[in-house]
Amino acid sequence: NAQSSRSHGVFSVDLRFNITGTENKDLQAKIHFVDLAGSEKQKKTGAEGSRLQEGIAINQSLSALSRVIQALAGAGGKNAQPPFRESKLTLLLKDALSGNSKTCLIACVSPSLFNLEETIGTLEFASRCKLIKTNAKKNEQAKGDLIAALTQEKAAIEAQWKAEMEERRKLQEQLEQELSHARAG
Repeated sequence: NAQSSRSHGVFSVDLRFNITGTENKDLQAKIHFVDLAGSEKQKKTGAEGSRLQEGIAINQSLSALSRVIQALAGAGGKNAQPPFRESKLTLLLKDALSGNSKTCLIACVSPSLFNLEETIGTLEFASRCKLIKTNAKKNEQAKGDLIAALTQEKAAIEAQWKAEMEERRKLQEQLEQELSHARAG
């Protein structure tokens, strides 16, 4: 949201390294720095108009993120599918929240008694985030292995294409024979 200070901020860095020499590898990593806007109660802020709509949109995206985290933490059962497509935020953070990643969360809370409800909500959110288990692995692949795999895939596709062309040729010949018999008969 370019017009307001009340918005989520996401800064993503995509790193790719090409190591040449004896190892000849490609390495890649993606880093997301995310600053989530806190949820807010409409009655407490007294927001109206566009400021109220901003607060509603923020609360909706935080709710979607919470549902994704609950599904990933196993709260919805083993077969619960995380609803990543519910918001742009969760879709953007899909690879950071599940699978091959390491995730770090810093929760900012207020010592003020006035913000006690928000602080408790933030701490509950952070504790749910801790339940997510991910398994980070190096994203590296030797170029020789990559070339061999792509060459093998290309050969398989070419073989499939040749088989399909041969089948097409046979069907064409059969069709021409049937057409010839129909004209003669």
